[in-house]
Amino acid sequence: MKKLIKDDDSKLRFNVTKRLWPRFTPWRGKLLRTKHRCVGFLGLTGAGKTVFITSLVNHFKDFDSASLPIRTVKKKNMKGNVNVTEVKGGLQPRLCKHRFDYDVYRDAFKRHKWPEKTRQLQEYRAWYVRNDKPHTLYDTSLIDIPGERLGDICMVDADFEKWSDNMLKMLSLEPYSQVSTEFIQLASEAADDPKKLDGDGLIEYVRSYKELLVRLVTELKSPAMSPSSFLIDPNDLYIPENVLNMPPKAQKDWLVDNRCSGLDKKHEFAPLPSALKDDKKTLYKKFGGYYKKYCRQIVSPLYKALRKCDSLVVLIDVADMLQFGEGMINAQDKLLEQLIDGLQPGTVLPEMMDRFMPGPRIHRLAFVASKADRIHPSDFGTLQALLKSICGPHAKRRVATTGLDTTYEVCSAVDSTETESNDDNRRVLLFKGENDRTLRCEVPELPEEMPDSIPKGMYDFPEPQPMLPGINRKPPRHIGLENIIDIILA
Repeated sequence: MKKLIKDDDSKLRFNVTKRLWPRFTPWRGKLLRTKHRCVGFLGLTGAGKTVFITSLVNHFKDFDSASLPIRTVKKKNMKGNVNVTEVKGGLQPRLCKHRFDYDVYRDAFKRHKWPEKTRQLQEYRAWYVRNDKPHTLYDTSLIDIPGERLGDICMVDADFEKWSDNMLKMLSLEPYSQVSTEFIQLASEAADDPKKLDGDGLIEYVRSYKELLVRLVTELKSPAMSPSSFLIDPNDLYIPENVLNMPPKAQKDWLVDNRCSGLDKKHEFAPLPSALKDDKKTLYKKFGGYYKKYCRQIVSPLYKALRKCDSLVVLIDVADMLQFGEGMINAQDKLLEQLIDGLQPGTVLPEMMDRFMPGPRIHRLAFVASKADRIHPSDFGTLQALLKSICGPHAKRRVATTGLDTTYEVCSAVDSTETESNDDNRRVLLFKGENDRTLRCEVPELPEEMPDSIPKGMYDFPEPQPMLPGINRKPPRHIGLENIIDIILA
């Protein structure tokens, strides 16, 4: 009883226990058991995290066991299918400052519009009860994490010196070397002659790094944007819409002049060559201080929230990777490596020991090929194999050493396309465009395995708008969403 009263929602929670009491025939006289579940949703910008969570919540609010069959083995004396009931949704967040605004996102999707970009950590918290485990209340948190912030994962457990060395090494390799030549040249000259970073030389050096960040995001579509404040500033403000529509030259100039490589204009930093540690102790110390302050304000809250998750769902838009070519594939590969190394998912301790002993809490990791409705259904098996070839090499080290529970799924939280039936076996998808016009697109066949080289534009896939029913409680059509249920309510 004491444990129940400690909860912020103790009064409501006690009423829930009282109301569900008749269902506890085998456990009469015992209080309701609570399981805390926290699932973090990760992915690059545009991977579909917000749509994914919105669709999941919509299905939970009006759960249909025929549409979302839970794979858990039913009890022998249980009749019918496993059902989930949302006792109460939209509770006060436990891990984040901001609530996931389900109603606003659901309304936007209903009008076939994308919601505003996620700019801060958001949490949807709710209580669920399963009819096959009526004695257990699932206190569940779904965390929506901005894709832009993932570029800062490389700062986890790294001081300024280590971050600088890693960034300069990464930028000198393909595909980043395609756009980093000028900055790498400046860094090399500064290492040979430290006086080049005196006065205006330092201003030019930082400006060159900001120009590089612009090229990373516009030309390579790279997730390696560090510091991420260049895209989402510390006040959670994204680049204005009118700037995104500017010509490339004007857009680059505006971004370099108005965005910051750090917390603000007075605290900007850029990676420095290790050779400057002795000759430029003051500069190294100054940039190191700015870096530490940035980590404390931006990186630490993100890292703490991720480490409190017991499961992570990593959304990968394979269609986008093929469409933008090998540059994006290599950048995504590097991000996955940083993600696994930074978060260290898996644990050698039993889950019940986490509260008593320090260590990672992430026990389950699901890689999901999102937006599967952009792919022809006959290729879903190939899509899953491609997903495993992209993500598997990074996860297998943790699986071998910690027994991390890893799955690879093909999903589309909202199925917005239909397959056209034709006599010549063409792979055609139908979907709604602007003004509700029905469009058709012949989609390419997926390769059996990732090719050695994929030029940008070799593959082209449709970009359907999310199609949700006009009735708010009616959940949308989906592909494979039931495969995520056991991760959330295990």
